[in-house]
Amino acid sequence: MDLEKVFVYGSLKNGFFNNEHYLHDATFKGRFQTLPQWGLISLGSFPAMVMGSLAVKGEVYEVNKTTLAGLDRLEGTANGFYKRIRIPVTDVNGNGEVDVWAYMYATTPMTHTNLMEEWV
Repeated sequence: MDLEKVFVYGSLKNGFFNNEHYLHDATFKGRFQTLPQWGLISLGSFPAMVMGSLAVKGEVYEVNKTTLAGLDRLEGTANGFYKRIRIPVTDVNGNGEVDVWAYMYATTPMTHTNLMEEWV
């Protein structure tokens, strides 16, 4: 079975409302962070990752192709809401870099938007 690693930073994190529904078959790989070239903006009840200057904190899960397709539907990739892209992340202890899938907001936010490192 082919498995993929995916970085989550909002409602898919452990303890948030989409985790149990979408990642119940996934394997938690740990807490990770991006390189300092991203940021999170609030879209109300969930965040979106955009280009920035922060290291976004989140979690990495190993998922099968069916789960990844479900995440694509949730994130609206077919409708252009988010784009699924490959990015490098490091575990929060600095123990190496891993390439993962991540969902980036497909719309450019206004320039005065406040960026966050973590959705809590």
